[in-house]
Amino acid sequence: MDDKFWEVVNRYIDKANEIKDETSMPQASSSILYAAARYNALNIIMNYPEVDCEHQIKEHIEIYEEFLRNSFNHLNGQKRT
Repeated sequence: MDDKFWEVVNRYIDKANEIKDETSMPQASSSILYAAARYNALNIIMNYPEVDCEHQIKEHIEIYEEFLRNSFNHLNGQKRT
């Protein structure tokens, strides 16, 4: 993952923190998760033939789980030190 990837990730996190300040962390978390799901559904629909969509959905779920677990382990390790 290149520098541009991390720049964009940080922009999304900054926006989520703005939303958290306006609402709450659970509200920001659930809304950004839902927005990502909607955007990724559109991405799959627009870029893959219908026969590949279910495979792409499963792949996106696996990628999300990996990102979530890696982030949890990283942040949990920082919190405990």
